[in-house]
Amino acid sequence: MVYSIALRIVRRPADAEDVTQQVFTQAWTTARRYEGRRGAVAAWLTMISRSRAIDCLRQREARPGGAADGCLAAIADPGPSAECALVTREQIDGVRAALATLPETQRVALELAYYSGLSHRDIAQRSATPLGTVKTRVRRALQTLREAMTATAG
Repeated sequence: MVYSIALRIVRRPADAEDVTQQVFTQAWTTARRYEGRRGAVAAWLTMISRSRAIDCLRQREARPGGAADGCLAAIADPGPSAECALVTREQIDGVRAALATLPETQRVALELAYYSGLSHRDIAQRSATPLGTVKTRVRRALQTLREAMTATAG
């Protein structure tokens, strides 16, 4: 799941592998601060993945002509993806159903943030919406999703 998120955002297998390593290193070193009542481990790792992937994009922009993908990155993994192994079909269906209930403005902001890897500032610029409004939409969308997922899990 972590690698899939990173790859979707950074679009380079070698960078996605670096991001994945950074995510698990950060998770290992900050595990004491994880609070289960605030959300599932998968959600926590997803948030870290997105943040590290966006950091990677920013670093790439800061140094144009960054390192090219290595030869090993071109070798496909024959096994099932980590995402498939970690997330059950019920969870995927639950998230899709919950996303469908969101107001369009919230859903679009959330999709741009998590599926396209855009920062709040980038979303605001792209949609000609004030930054505070974008942040509020994403936060409310996440709250609604959390409530929906908690209701279906309980």
